[in-house]
Amino acid sequence: MNDLGPTILAFFLGAAGLTGVLAIGARVAFKPILESRLRLRGTAFAEEVGSLQDRRIELLEQEIGKLQRTVGRLAEAEEFRSQLEDRRSSPQRITALTGVSDAE
Repeated sequence: MNDLGPTILAFFLGAAGLTGVLAIGARVAFKPILESRLRLRGTAFAEEVGSLQDRRIELLEQEIGKLQRTVGRLAEAEEFRSQLEDRRSSPQRITALTGVSDAE
């Protein structure tokens, strides 16, 4: 029975040493795999963020186009309104242009 003690001690010391070696070996083996998966996930995330930003820019460009068209129509309406007011304030000009007066 006394001979069994050193054998058990050698077994546990060997198991502890092998566990460390296996852990380091697994880390070295799996590190490139994990890094590539993280890079892929990061790339997919970056592409998703890029596509979302592209979509937002596209929507903003559409909104700018709508605003420019609205401003153009407002400018035309204001010009038309000012022309109408000018004609109302000067009936002689209208008579001169048409040859017809309001008194007739």
